[in-house]
Amino acid sequence: MSQYQPAALKFRVMISFHMLHFFEPHRVPAMRALLGKPSAAQISPLTLLDCIQYMERKDVLNVTGLHDWLFQIKSIAAALERAGFLERHPSPPIYPAYFAVHQGATAAQSPGHLWLAPALGPEFLVRSFGPATIAVTGDLANGNQATGTGLLLDSTHILTNAHVVEDMTVHTELLTSSVAMPLSNSDTEPQRTVKVKGHTAHDTLDVAVIELDEPEDEVSKHLTTATGGIAFRDPAWGDDSLTLGYPRVPFAREQTLVVHRGEVVNPGTLDFSRNTFFLFSATSRPGNSGGPIVAQDGRVIGIVSRSLEIDDAPAENSDPPTEDDAPTEDTSSTRKPLASSPFYAAVPTSEIQRALTDLGHPDLLNIERWT
Repeated sequence: MSQYQPAALKFRVMISFHMLHFFEPHRVPAMRALLGKPSAAQISPLTLLDCIQYMERKDVLNVTGLHDWLFQIKSIAAALERAGFLERHPSPPIYPAYFAVHQGATAAQSPGHLWLAPALGPEFLVRSFGPATIAVTGDLANGNQATGTGLLLDSTHILTNAHVVEDMTVHTELLTSSVAMPLSNSDTEPQRTVKVKGHTAHDTLDVAVIELDEPEDEVSKHLTTATGGIAFRDPAWGDDSLTLGYPRVPFAREQTLVVHRGEVVNPGTLDFSRNTFFLFSATSRPGNSGGPIVAQDGRVIGIVSRSLEIDDAPAENSDPPTEDDAPTEDTSSTRKPLASSPFYAAVPTSEIQRALTDLGHPDLLNIERWT
């Protein structure tokens, strides 16, 4: 029996990767020879049966009896076809024939597998970004503990909000995520400690960088740079997206990663200081601040910033709003129930890049250039 479960993420990632490799048109002559098929005068697509036989012969997954997983493998092929990675050709329905469409990873995404996100879906995105999404904990002036969220850009830098590091005293030690990477045999990994060296926050943009000491062991360094190929781009209208963060969860024993799904409802508007922010529909709670917003194509489009509250409760003799009445984040526990309609605001990639350049970190972001 295989060491993989048929629905396991690692199984789907590895099958996808090797399927795209096998069906590349320029590999057809070599694959035919490997499978003992006679050479052909012209290149014609191979079938899914050929691909399964290839993977079994090469033992690429250390899996026996791949035919037993035919339904799951066909589902993976169908997902790759829907995402535009495979093109089906006339063939028997049980074992379709394909050519891989050369889309390839851009230079920004090439270090990892995130370019497969359109085919592998939300679980793949969460397991890719989860290891790099960290709870930023600290103490408030009243002695209570608070939490924000940050994204590890490399082994020594966490991207978060300015208000996260300014509203509390950040702890000198933070814990890495317990989410395992997509190619792990487990859903979870042991948490490890990273040591905070300091932080810098932008004066006008809600962006900050937390600097860490170099990890003391290779395992920690690997965990903090687990998601190879993290690329950033600006949001677009209607982007399907996920927010990852650490809002407080009642009765939870430890900091728990929470994921919400939504879409970009406005990709760019100006605040009263003429800084650009964007609006998204996914629920955001205190603790989500600083967390990454990841689009369906596997690229980060910004970080959660604030919940903008508008008081809809009727008031007598109210005056027209002025600039002094600009909406602000309200995280108080005394807020009137059902009296506010929140908008969820985020800092887009272009503003993050501008802030990091001002803070002396112009090269921290891996900006997507579409090359």
